[in-house]
Amino acid sequence: MKAELQNYLRLKGATSTPLFGAGKYRFVTAETYSRYPWNDYASIVIGAGADEGLKPGMPVMAGDGVLLGKVASVAGTQSDIETIFDPNWKSSVVIGAGRVTALLSGGSTPGLDLIPRNAGVNAGDTILNVDPTMPLNLVIGEVTKVESDPASLWTKAELSLPWDPAALNRVYVITNFP
Repeated sequence: MKAELQNYLRLKGATSTPLFGAGKYRFVTAETYSRYPWNDYASIVIGAGADEGLKPGMPVMAGDGVLLGKVASVAGTQSDIETIFDPNWKSSVVIGAGRVTALLSGGSTPGLDLIPRNAGVNAGDTILNVDPTMPLNLVIGEVTKVESDPASLWTKAELSLPWDPAALNRVYVITNFP
């Protein structure tokens, strides 16, 4: 029943406040502008800006506690969002219950780099943000494949996201961080 209500509210355009931070953070909910089919999702435009109190650097979530990116630039009623698909995106993350440190590198297929070779990272491990420019423990996704090279000290990993970039219609901008 709860899922049906959420779906009904979504179809009617109603917004709800994400639960991330249990009231610790304030949000502005914004609709995304349509994107051309060939967009690489490195940046998106949202329908909220300076008039709603947005500023560059504010964290942006794709869903409740799920990191999408950050506000790159702001106009009166619109903002550009730099997403984790941007090739210049780099942020610190931890992987799995052992909280193994790694680097999230953006791009058309974001990936994980600089994972210690013998760290015990496995497919299915959750990836969380620990970069101080974003709230602690925002979800990035989960590991899908670990790629190790015996000649290297480091391992790489592929990841999957808990959201579909092509279906992203609404984002949540955290307005009181840090």
